[in-house]
Amino acid sequence: MKLSFAQKLWIPLIVALLCLAGTLFFGSVKIKENQLTLRERELMHVSQLALNVVKTQAALADKGLISQEEAQQRALQTIKDLRYGETGYFTILNNQAQVIMHPINAALIGKGPDISDANGVYIFRDMVAVTKNDNAGFTQYIFPRPGETEPQPKVAYSIPWTPWGWIITTGLYVDDIQQAFMSSLYQNMIEFVVISLVLSILVYSINRSTLKTLGGEPRYAAEVVSRIASGDLSQAVNKKANDNESLVHEMGVMREQLTSVIAEIRASRKSLTLAPMRSSPETRRLLNIPSSRPCRWKKRRPAWKRLPLP
Repeated sequence: MKLSFAQKLWIPLIVALLCLAGTLFFGSVKIKENQLTLRERELMHVSQLALNVVKTQAALADKGLISQEEAQQRALQTIKDLRYGETGYFTILNNQAQVIMHPINAALIGKGPDISDANGVYIFRDMVAVTKNDNAGFTQYIFPRPGETEPQPKVAYSIPWTPWGWIITTGLYVDDIQQAFMSSLYQNMIEFVVISLVLSILVYSINRSTLKTLGGEPRYAAEVVSRIASGDLSQAVNKKANDNESLVHEMGVMREQLTSVIAEIRASRKSLTLAPMRSSPETRRLLNIPSSRPCRWKKRRPAWKRLPLP
């Protein structure tokens, strides 16, 4: 399929706009990922605070200064009072996904394995799963904010303390990151629409100006030039109405003038051919042109009549 000149000029704009849309979208996604990464790093750092509390009490128990039960009670009470940010707190559960301490919702203590969020994700089972083999890891689920009932997306970081069989976990809500992501998408969409409109108007103006200057498709102008160059003046040049200054118009004028000149040359040549026939006898004789009058042949005398007399 052959594309017109205007369509060919639109192709670079379309490609550029697609690239721009992709850049804006993936830019927003990248910002979202970076914010999630910062949030995860924050969880990793604050988790070390709670883990250090456990380590401190466990060290006292190992030295025999306090019993292990007392050390655990001290650690539970200290971690229960720890806070960071606006809603940050810590929860402790055991290897069986049972909650040992929850500072916000005491009703969860002793429960856990069967607790799931609105999407069916088993919250505490996943935390146990990512901490196997003494590893730490992240989990995602939805859970209501303190004092609210609407669940919001949350990222949790869980780190194990193997000697006591504990798992220390803490999480942060990330609904604000999602809202910022959507807001960025809307803003980028508005910018994309504005840029698209400006570039579309610019390309449309260029197309219109170029086609007006040419008077038609460049392919057609090339065909007209090729026909005239080969001496074919039989086909008329198709011009648009009220077109008196374009390239195609000028080629049409050139064709008409060439046709007129050729017609005059042919007429002059015919006149030059017929002129000697109307000239004087002397001119016809000099030009070796036979007379137009009929020839009168004299009767030759017999040979015997032409003999000399005695």
